[in-house]
Amino acid sequence: SNMSVEYTRQEDERSMFTVTDKISGVSSEMAFSLKTYNPSTGDDDYSGTDNCPSGAYIFKPKEGDMLKAPYTDFVNIETYNTTNTGIVQHVIYYSDALNARSYIGIIHMKPNATTVEWEVQLHGIPVSKTDKLGKEVVVNWEMMNFNNSNTFYTDSNGLEMQKRVLNQRPDFTYTTDEMASSNYYPINSAIAIRNLDNNMQLTVMNDRSQGGAVLEDGSIEIMQNRRLLHDDQRGVNENLNEVDAAGEGI
Repeated sequence: SNMSVEYTRQEDERSMFTVTDKISGVSSEMAFSLKTYNPSTGDDDYSGTDNCPSGAYIFKPKEGDMLKAPYTDFVNIETYNTTNTGIVQHVIYYSDALNARSYIGIIHMKPNATTVEWEVQLHGIPVSKTDKLGKEVVVNWEMMNFNNSNTFYTDSNGLEMQKRVLNQRPDFTYTTDEMASSNYYPINSAIAIRNLDNNMQLTVMNDRSQGGAVLEDGSIEIMQNRRLLHDDQRGVNENLNEVDAAGEGI
């Protein structure tokens, strides 16, 4: 009765939706996807650093390969309208190229809801036996034609929202060759962007602490899971490779 989320089409790895506020009549186009970073293995010779790999303490995409890549292939989407509870939901199914495991995104709309609930079921991250590389998987929401002027907001330990500007710091001159990781912030409860053209705001509220960033206008990403095969040399002395009894990633 308050809002709707309509699946419209698939654009490569992105599932496209139209989100409509039925009270104001305003509609926006949004994309959802799972993507991954290729982690540094510690041998790519970052200048001015100790050249450690991405690991338990350090998120560090590989030099020369810092952009996100599609993590999964779209399989299909199903829509359910449960008559007993009134909940309407889309269920998106994805698979990976290595072992065709299913990854699931569930979009819930409860009766009279003014928010949309997303549930991401990300199974264990597979590791190729040939390239022996880990992966750092992020969940992405992208709003089309959204002008937030490289500005976003994150909570401060679950309290007031702090203004963040891409590639800037308020108290010193900022330079970096690690654009993705240096713009990541701890997200305890919320990350938000605001469209300067119409004052529309997108807020993602998570149910556990994660890292997140806005690396381009209209696009919020949150780190969902990481599986790494190298130690970042920060004291744990083991790589971030958590597996179950069968040796599969958790």
